[in-house]
Amino acid sequence: RANGDALNTFFEMQLKYRLSSGRHIWPVDFEAPLDWPAGNYRFVVSGSALSPSLAGEDYHLASLAFEVSPATNLALMEEQGSLTLNYPVLPDTRRVIDPFVREDQAAPIREISSITAVDSFGNTEDLTDRWTIDSHAVPRSSVDIGADIVRVEVVDGYGNSGVYLRD
Repeated sequence: RANGDALNTFFEMQLKYRLSSGRHIWPVDFEAPLDWPAGNYRFVVSGSALSPSLAGEDYHLASLAFEVSPATNLALMEEQGSLTLNYPVLPDTRRVIDPFVREDQAAPIREISSITAVDSFGNTEDLTDRWTIDSHAVPRSSVDIGADIVRVEVVDGYGNSGVYLRD
C-alpha cells in the first residue's frame, strides 16, 4: 500500500500456486481498488521456508515496479437530456466496485470531483453542482445537460475520468 502497510486480505489480491518442473510458482493477481492512489508500486515478499533438513531459510523477493494510474473510461450515456455517470462493467474483474450493485451492472459514480461541459460555441460551464444520485433499487448517478452541450468531461472523486461527445 502507499503507506507501506502489507496487503493481507484476499479481497485485495488472489494468490495462486502451481508446481512446474520441480519449481514452486506463486502468481498473484492484483486489481487496484477504486480509490487506490496513483503511483508506482511493487510487490515485496519476505518469509522463511523449510529446507530439506528442516532448517529455516529466509527469503526476500521484490517484483518489478508497476504503475497504477486513474482510469479514463468512465461510462457516460445520455438519456433524455440527462447524462448517466457510471463505472464500466468489467466482467473479468473480481473487485466489487459498489456493494449495492450486481457485478454485471454498471455501478453509479458516487463521488464527483468535477463535471465540465462545452457548448457548440466553445463556452465552458461547470455542471458539478447539478450532479445527483438517487436511491432506487439500482442507484442512478446523473447530471442534466442542455440541448446545446456538445462535450462533457467528468472526473470522479478518485481522479478517474471520462468524456462524453454528443453526435
